[in-house]
Amino acid sequence: MQLVASGEAEPLLDLPTRPFPTELEQTRVVSPQGLVSFAGNHYSVPPGLTGAHVTVR
Repeated sequence: MQLVASGEAEPLLDLPTRPFPTELEQTRVVSPQGLVSFAGNHYSVPPGLTGAHVTVR
């Protein structure tokens, strides 16, 4: 059995021509408690937005 050092098995890919998009946008509905869920967390929003559709970035 022959061991191959990491990086010797295949060449690296070329760099991307454009920057990778690092900003995500999703629409969420505000709960009756004034919370918005995103990625397993809950975030509070200003009062009066209950039931509103908001964009999370």
